[in-house]
Amino acid sequence: EDLLEDMLKLDSLAGLYQADREVRKLALSQLDDLVDQVDTAKAQLLKRRKELEAMVEVAADANPVQLEKEVTPPESPAAESREPEASRSYTESPRLEDVRCRLRLQSQERPQGYVVSANARGVSAEDIDLQLDGDLLRIMGFARPTLQDAAFLRSRLRREPCVEDYAAFGFGRFQEAIRVPADVDVNKIQASCHDGQLQLILPRRPRQFPQSYHSLRSRPPMFPVW
Repeated sequence: EDLLEDMLKLDSLAGLYQADREVRKLALSQLDDLVDQVDTAKAQLLKRRKELEAMVEVAADANPVQLEKEVTPPESPAAESREPEASRSYTESPRLEDVRCRLRLQSQERPQGYVVSANARGVSAEDIDLQLDGDLLRIMGFARPTLQDAAFLRSRLRREPCVEDYAAFGFGRFQEAIRVPADVDVNKIQASCHDGQLQLILPRRPRQFPQSYHSLRSRPPMFPVW
């Protein structure tokens, strides 16, 4: 504005050439345009500032907890170290139902059939599922630790056991498979579990002799008896 006033004073002086007056008029016109642009920019900036302030106020009213969380300083490493180790283990580790464990099956052949056994702590008969697929028998179930088992692991590890610790001691979900002999009566297969011992009974089918077969006692003597 001061520059415009000075230009107007110079333009009002006498004795100036017409060319100088035209140059000054052009400069004044350009200055007017610049002043208008500056005023427009100032108005837009002021409007934008008010809009931003209104948005911040709305966000603060709608979610004050989130804003408070953003300005809360992070916890110190000492505070994080006070978190119980057991709770971190269970949140970072899978559930025991999702962990696989193995059963060491042992088989014995007997005159009446076959017996398959294994150490299975924490397994009950209700937890065992048998599925027959051709000559393949699948044995599935879940070995769950008791309070005594948890106390034993705690005393041995000297800390709160995690899911991996239970799985290492044979707890979790298991699935094994065995080949069924051809002479087994699959309709009479039985499974039982007592005192931590899993036992499968695979009985043989009764032998069927042909009708033409006779025992030695029922055969007539080859020579007449005198």
